[in-house]
Amino acid sequence: MARSIAQRTFRLFFFVNLLFLTTTLMFAWWALEDLEETMLQSDREVELDYFRENGDKSTPQRTITAQLVSAFVPTGLDEADYLPVVFRGLPVPFQGEIEFLGKEYFVVTQDFEDGNYYLAKDLQLFEEREDTLVLYVLTLALLICVACFVLASIFSKRISAPVRKFARAITQLDEQDINSRLQDNFVDAELNEVATAVNLYLDRIESSMQREKTMINLASHELRTPVSVILGAARIIESRQRVGADDAKTLQRIIQAAEEMSANIRTLLALMRQGNEDMQLENFSLGELLEQLCQSYTMENPANATRLHFSRPEQDVRLAADKALVRMLLHNLISNALSHTEGSVTISLHPSHIDVRDQGGGADIPLTQPSQDPKLASGLGLYIVNLACQKLGWRVEVTPSSAGTCIRVTFLAASPDPE
Repeated sequence: MARSIAQRTFRLFFFVNLLFLTTTLMFAWWALEDLEETMLQSDREVELDYFRENGDKSTPQRTITAQLVSAFVPTGLDEADYLPVVFRGLPVPFQGEIEFLGKEYFVVTQDFEDGNYYLAKDLQLFEEREDTLVLYVLTLALLICVACFVLASIFSKRISAPVRKFARAITQLDEQDINSRLQDNFVDAELNEVATAVNLYLDRIESSMQREKTMINLASHELRTPVSVILGAARIIESRQRVGADDAKTLQRIIQAAEEMSANIRTLLALMRQGNEDMQLENFSLGELLEQLCQSYTMENPANATRLHFSRPEQDVRLAADKALVRMLLHNLISNALSHTEGSVTISLHPSHIDVRDQGGGADIPLTQPSQDPKLASGLGLYIVNLACQKLGWRVEVTPSSAGTCIRVTFLAASPDPE
């Protein structure tokens, strides 16, 4: 499944900023702990140096303030008589944090030549300030996360907006106008490069189509000329009335075949041009056209008389369409069924559709929807069937089964013949 540029940009921006934020918080926490340790270590060094140089070491000392408790017990005296409770049981020397009566204390014990020195500093105020600072930092981190989310959403939309605009510009190209091109006036230089590449590709397609159109025009002239000569010569021979009865039948078949070939050439060229300007609408009976085709197959191969089965409704179905195009469609549809199976072929005409059902393997085409590419059809016959259905605005559906294949052609312009 294709991934969205906007979603990828959002995730990349948001998680990268989240990673930076997490790294910053971890560094801030480490810096705060290091600051606390450095400050306590500095206080310890200052207090010890001061007492070492200026303290009275001949008598017991005991000092208690709001945040500081200190004591000195000379050597030889019982410490239990002079030590505050917070120092009792601590080894000498010692440095660390202890909890006493619900408070945190940074305690240092140090031995001197004249006795042991004890120092405890109340950390409650510092801990409260530290907790407040942590709360502020977490609140700020939450606000930064929300801001990153909002900014990531905005940036992802701004980044994907030019791409969406480019996609809309492509979809707005006029499919009927081969000369339509993309405007290379986008804000981003990369999109302008892509637009230029697309325009160059369209130029190559247009050049190829022009060559194809030129070839079709040349083929039209080269194919129509010999057919017109044959048809004209056959009609001249017919007008002289110098042939026998059997030869007259043969000559009539040549004239009919030449007329059908001329109509087929015109229809094929019209299909290749993909336009409706060559459509020649006329009102005709679809049932009669199918009967003529069945008779033609029977005359070409008498065995088809037992293979072809045609049924039609009581009311005649008449169409207003290009008769030559419909004839070509039906001819390819029936001949495809005859050529792909040795069994019987049933042609059922209904007021709104035609069913051609064969027995055996039948046609093998994956096409079930009218909008599918006709190039998916197997064989030239079914390719022409799909092109003709698209030209006429009809729909072709294929239903394969183990007993055979049923091809249904729905002609939306059908109307019963009024009596």
